[in-house]
Order: sequence, then structure tokens, then C-alpha cells
Amino acid sequence: MNPSSVLRPCSTLLACWLAASLPAQLQDPQPAPPPTPMPQIPYQRTPFSRSVTEGLNPVWVPGPTAPQFSGFPSFNPKLSGYGTGYPRRAGDLAAAGLLPMPVVPPSAEETGWPSWVRARAKVPLTYTADKALLVRHSDRVWWKAPDEEAFVPLYFYDKLCLVAAGTDIEVRQTGDFELVLHGGSRVVSLGRSAMRIEALTEKTVELRLAGFTRLRLELSTREHLVHLPDGSSLAIPPDVSDPPIGPANLVIERAIEPSWFGGRATIFNGGARPVQWTHAFGTVAIAPGERVGFFLAPPTCAVPAALTAVDATTTTQGPVLTGVAEQAGTVSWSGARFKLQAGASVRLDPMLGDPFAPPPPPKPAEKPPAEQPPK
Repeated sequence: MNPSSVLRPCSTLLACWLAASLPAQLQDPQPAPPPTPMPQIPYQRTPFSRSVTEGLNPVWVPGPTAPQFSGFPSFNPKLSGYGTGYPRRAGDLAAAGLLPMPVVPPSAEETGWPSWVRARAKVPLTYTADKALLVRHSDRVWWKAPDEEAFVPLYFYDKLCLVAAGTDIEVRQTGDFELVLHGGSRVVSLGRSAMRIEALTEKTVELRLAGFTRLRLELSTREHLVHLPDGSSLAIPPDVSDPPIGPANLVIERAIEPSWFGGRATIFNGGARPVQWTHAFGTVAIAPGERVGFFLAPPTCAVPAALTAVDATTTTQGPVLTGVAEQAGTVSWSGARFKLQAGASVRLDPMLGDPFAPPPPPKPAEKPPAEQPPK
């Protein structure tokens, strides 16, 4: 036999085995499969987010997909009755040998803390106007009683405590709490905050905020006074209308920005009653549905706006005012001060209105009408 004829099939098998045992990278490259596209997640805005035009950062969160209509529920047409065979009248009940359902009398109006508070509380809690209930919703909430020197946390196994006037409440990193007041008022704080209860009486509730992230206030029954970090205050009178309008709902939220900006915040009135906001420049009524913005830092100094003249004579001609210095003097108006040498003058011509016009004289008091003799 020819040896070459025997070696030829063996070499063919060896070549096939070597080709199969080569790594994939040495073989001919195969085209990679197309990448699987990522699913598109719809996004929606949170209820408390604001538009970009207001200068505050909008908040976007992934939202659920729109529900698809899958048709109305269908029932087996062979089934009939669906409860119509059950007795309804007292005679039907007697005929069927059944007893009528007992009628539970309506319970009296609930007074005191909410029912969920009594379910969680380990001991009975006093329900009086000079007490409030502090509820921890998430870690960590610190509080300090008026007669204590140090803050203590509300632990996970002890989430409720009664507080009185003079109590300080703080959230230093993360945490949420709720302050339940006598009469149904509630204050819910989310995020870092520092609050002090100034007064709790039968007619007035006074709170002072040194810092906050987001507050939701639902106030009723009593007069509430809330002091803000910039020195301003919110006054919410009690609801004395008949029928009552309802509680005042306020949302006080800080803008999301670095703390070295000094801080900005907004007040939104979501209730049906106006709220009085008193600040360094006057008092403003925040109507239902309105939102106002303010700086958290108090103003450093007041800017004088009235006209003052020192060693200078001022005259007006229509809306234009001219000041002439008899000797070295100054003329100040609306935050600007002009230093004048002897004999120099300054002319103030406002662009709008007549700010230098004298105020109108006060109106005389109206006399009550004289009583007519009986006919």
C-alpha cells in the first residue's frame, strides 16, 4: 500500500480539528447583533414643582405609563340574579328565617387626638390647649423641653411625645415630623428645620422658624402666628364665619440652591382664606391661590426713601425738584445722597408720577346724623 494514501486522510482530519479548536478571535469575525434599545421612561412633574420662568429649579420624576383601556368587565351570561334573590324587606327576612342586621347608632363626634395617635400611644395623652403632639415620621428628629439643657432624639420605638410652649424641635440632617395641635391644626415639616414653640394658649398659637426646607400648615380654630427667618411673620386669624370657610392651607418651601446664596423661599396660599404677611416694608395680604417669594436673610439696613435736605433749600416746579445749597450741604432721596458745595444745585426729575407733591389734607371726621324726634 502506498503510505501517502494513508497519510492524506489523517492530515485532512487534523486540519479540521485544528480549525475547530482555534479561538473565536482568530477565526473570521462575525457581525455583532444590533444593541437592544433602552426602554423610554416617561417623566412627569411633581405636584409642587414650578415652571422655569419663576427662577426656581423644576423637579422631574419618572412617572407611570398611561393606562391602556382593556375593555369593560364581562360576566358569564348563564349566571343570573347577582344578589337579587337575597331578601331585602323585614317580611322577606322573617319568611327566610333570617334575623335583621343590627343597626349601629352613629357615634358621637370625636374629640381629642386622632384615632391613629391613640392606637400608637403607649400611655394616655393629655388633650389640652397648652399641649401639642410631636410625631416623628422618619429619622432623625431632636427635641428639647423647656426645662432641659440638651436635645434628645425621638427613637423608632417612641415616636410620640407631648410638648409645651418653649420646646425646640430640630432636624439636623434628614428627617420628617408633624406637630398636631389642639383643635385640629397640623404642621408637617420635611427635611432640615429648626422650630421653636413660643406660645400655646386657648386663643393663640405662636411658632418661630429659624430654618426650614418644606413646611405644610393646615391651621384652624385658633389664631396662629408664624415667625419666618427673615424677621417677617404670617398671621392667620381664626375662622369665625358662618358657615365656616375651612382651615387655612399654606406651603412654605425653600428654593433648591447652595446655602451660600443666602436662601430664597416661597409662600403659597392653597386655602380659601387670605393670610396677612408682615415684613420690613409693610403688610401684604396673600389671597387664596397666590404665591410670594422672599429672602431668608433679613435686610442689613433700611434704605431711606424720604427727601431730606441739610443746609439746602428745595423748591418744586411740577414734579421736578431743585435743591440749592446755601453752604456745603447734602440732598438725599430714595437712597441717593448728593453732596453740594456752597451755591451748587441739584435737579431731581422723576420719570413717573409726582413723588414730591405734598400729601392731601386729612378728611374731617364725619358727624353722626342727628336723631330725629319720634313722630
